[in-house]
Amino acid sequence: MFKLEPDVSDIIFRKGFVRTSDVTISPDSVRLTGPVRLIASLSNPLLIKIPQRNIDDSYNETVDLKFLNDELIERNPGTVNIQFGVDQLVEVDDSVALKVVNAPKQAWQVIERNLLACTVAIPEQALDTFSKDSVKAIVDLRNIRKGVNKVLPTLSGLPPYSKVIKLDSVAIKF
Repeated sequence: MFKLEPDVSDIIFRKGFVRTSDVTISPDSVRLTGPVRLIASLSNPLLIKIPQRNIDDSYNETVDLKFLNDELIERNPGTVNIQFGVDQLVEVDDSVALKVVNAPKQAWQVIERNLLACTVAIPEQALDTFSKDSVKAIVDLRNIRKGVNKVLPTLSGLPPYSKVIKLDSVAIKF
């Protein structure tokens, strides 16, 4: 039995759309028979590619399991169902509060500002529950050196599957 996993790196969405759920494959395994050398050369788990391109709607398709030297390998089952949610991204411009973590003890940092301008893209279905106040720009100073440093914060508190479009860097001086 070979476990099946989706090749999520190969999914191509129409511009402005994003996957909004985990990809499920049913069934999640397949029995393969054929020449021993050929079967032994396959990786386990098998990565399943999504054949459709420019996806802009939730995906629910039956996909044939295909392999190199396809005619020599018998598959049971021969097809699987692949499902995942898709939603349109909506751009949101905001200023977010800056939060410094792991600041060195006995050091006085000088930060150029407390709010950062950012643009994020959020799945449309998450807009109803999204609160701009929940987003923070985190600056981790764990490995920072003395002097002036330009640091790119990370955003926390965004809904799942959101993307950062634009985020200012921060100058920090010790």
